[in-house]
Amino acid sequence: MDTLLYLVGFGLLLFFLFGSETLVSIYREKQQMRHIENIIASLPEEERVKFSTKYLKQRVEQLYKTENPYSDLANEE
Repeated sequence: MDTLLYLVGFGLLLFFLFGSETLVSIYREKQQMRHIENIIASLPEEERVKFSTKYLKQRVEQLYKTENPYSDLANEE
């Protein structure tokens, strides 16, 4: 029985050591999205469209670079 408790404790320790980074990053990303939503909501209609379009274009570029890290090298050739 003690061995089972040690294994469960060790498993929980590993989960919190390696899983906490993922949980924290997800939490921070959600906070950032809420902040951006508040900024967008406070803008007038015309500026809201411009800001949203610009933000989405930047986000797409970031995601593209993340998924294709060598895309810049391909464009240079």
